[in-house]
Amino acid sequence: MTEQDAVMTKESKPIEVFRDVPPRSRSELKKYLKTFADVRVPDRHVCGHHASPFDYVWYAWSRDIAKLTNDDGRWTKGKSANGDCIVWANRAGGKTQLAAVATLLEGIFKPHCQTRILAGSLTQSGRMFGYLRDFVESSFSDHLSGRLLKESCAFINGAEVQILPQSSSSVRGQHVHKLRCDEVELFEPDVFNAAKFITQSKNNLVAAMEMFSTMHKPYGHMQRLIDAAPQSGIPVFKWCVWEVIEKCPTDRTCSRCPLDSDCRGKARHANGYLKIDDVISQMCRSSRAGFEAEMLCLRPHLENAVFSEFAPDIHVRPVTYHTVALSRHFRSGLLCLSPRCRFGLL
Repeated sequence: MTEQDAVMTKESKPIEVFRDVPPRSRSELKKYLKTFADVRVPDRHVCGHHASPFDYVWYAWSRDIAKLTNDDGRWTKGKSANGDCIVWANRAGGKTQLAAVATLLEGIFKPHCQTRILAGSLTQSGRMFGYLRDFVESSFSDHLSGRLLKESCAFINGAEVQILPQSSSSVRGQHVHKLRCDEVELFEPDVFNAAKFITQSKNNLVAAMEMFSTMHKPYGHMQRLIDAAPQSGIPVFKWCVWEVIEKCPTDRTCSRCPLDSDCRGKARHANGYLKIDDVISQMCRSSRAGFEAEMLCLRPHLENAVFSEFAPDIHVRPVTYHTVALSRHFRSGLLCLSPRCRFGLL
């Protein structure tokens, strides 16, 4: 072997060998996705109380892999007994694509892993599977067992991925390792309730029901999931536009930017992919309530609510009653004590 051949072999070895070696740390996983799947996942907490998109990817990947290093204790403290998680993120926040990335990793590195995709519509399920199809066809077709079908695929290690229609009959009777529910805010209640019982841990794989959505509706599925998360122990990975927006260049002036009142310099620290001008256009053509719900992830969309500005932390407070005034109402007969009208004064 000549010296030139030795150099070529050394340079080609990482591509040929490490493509089939499971990443063992956050940095290795990040490098793996960039090198072999051409995906760069933002990994910065721009808002102090938020997660980064990469936090979710690492969590989904690491639940089944032993002896991993460089874990982020911030998102594993108080984790659920299995791999369940909630992803609350903005529109164009990469939720569907990142779920496809997690599914790809399972197909390559987790033998016999059974993954199902369930979304608010068959079209939305197809989007997640479409991302998976693109990843497989571009770099991992040799890992397939048989043909890549329209709504399912199988891998040579026994792993399988399949789309489930949005119906109770398709969900009931399923028993799988992983269920990815995309846009859960759009789920029919009976389908969502049935889906909660189909994941099982077996073959050294941890059961996981992952739920993705923006928060569209007040008191919808997502708000109930988020409210119950502290008691259920299910981790919530929340990020907004500032975790996925591109880094703001120094030649932009904050005082002249329409985003300034919300941004307050956050975009200067970002490392995402959303174009700043696209976000400005979205803000300008949407309502304020819509932008806060869809992009800032502040609260559900309340435009059609009777009291759209109502906020419990502002408008609810204890009320003390003056005993002299109450006795006067008793004497005058103005205080209604009827159970049918317990709060009113006649």
